[in-house]
Amino acid sequence: MLIIVIERTLQIGGGISENPLLVITIREELEKLYKDSIYNFVRADIEQSRLGNEANLQGAIYNYKQTYHLER
Repeated sequence: MLIIVIERTLQIGGGISENPLLVITIREELEKLYKDSIYNFVRADIEQSRLGNEANLQGAIYNYKQTYHLER
């Protein structure tokens, strides 16, 4: 699973993100945390990444290029 934060949006990618119940469950559990917490959290939107299962591969390629200074 890969989680990317863009502003106030958490994008979930990777193989597990293909299950539509994942995003629904995460939203429900976060809502419980927000409601029960004494802290005033900034609320984040949860979305499935457009890359879906491809997100892990894209992340691995990016990491490899950064590690070996191949990014120009």
